Order: sequence, then C-alpha cells, then structure tokens
Amino acid sequence: MKKILFILLLSNLFLCCKKPINKQVVDQIKQDFNIRSNIDSCIIDINDFVDFKWDKMYVFPSWSMPEDISLIIGFKYNGEHVKDDTRRILFVDKTRIVYEENYDVTPGKDKFDFIDSCWPSVCEFHNSKFIVKKMKPIDIHDTSDYYRLYPIAP
Repeated sequence: MKKILFILLLSNLFLCCKKPINKQVVDQIKQDFNIRSNIDSCIIDINDFVDFKWDKMYVFPSWSMPEDISLIIGFKYNGEHVKDDTRRILFVDKTRIVYEENYDVTPGKDKFDFIDSCWPSVCEFHNSKFIVKKMKPIDIHDTSDYYRLYPIAP
C-alpha cells in the first residue's frame, strides 16, 4: 500500500513539473535558431509538443470574453476572460476542452504569437505546422526574443 501511494505521489509530482506548451515551443524555436544561426525561419509542428488527443487548437487574444469563446468553440466555456497582454490556447477534442493554457506576451519576455488572417487563430490537428520567423523587438532596449508563427497552408 505504501509503495502504491509513493508511486502515485511521484507520478503527480512529475505531471506537475511538465513545462507548459508555450515554454516548450519557445525553447524549441530558440534551439532551432541557435543551432542554425544563419537561418531566418524554421518550421514547428504543434503535435511535437502535445501528448493528448485533440482536433482543434484555438488561440484567443487579450480581453476575449467567455461568451465569445463559447460562440467560437461551439459549446459552453466556463473559464474566465483572457487578461491583458495574455493569449489563451485551448485544445479541443470534439466538444470537450482537453487542455488550456495562458501565455504572457508582455514586452521583455521571450515569446511567440500566432499570426492568422483573423483572431482567434484556429489550427486543426492535420494542419498543425507553422513557419516561424524571428522578429526584431520594437523597443531597442528590449533584449527578449519574439517569434511569429504563420500557418502553413494545406
């Protein structure tokens, strides 16, 4: 019995320590750009960062309200509004949210943003690849890295 409790505690500890998807994405992009310093773009696949079943990924901008999110995903969303300088990633499988994460886009932090023709960005499982371009910071004193992710058309 003690062994089972210990194993359950240990597995929960490892699950809690898993790096958020947005940090995994930034780390991978930075690694790609550092390894091949002469490139100005790379390609990432969102499926490389998730280990759960999903069919759509939504990225909502700051100030998205729960009722607007509900309308877009097609079922009731019970979360809070998206705060300023934040994006919310929702992974959905049919009519169920399987993963949700906020990521900070304030100046001074390494970050990425999904660029699509409209907000929110929507990505389907079978079209999960993006071209990544490294952008120059607007503020010359900002030493953070900023990347834009452009969907690769099917």
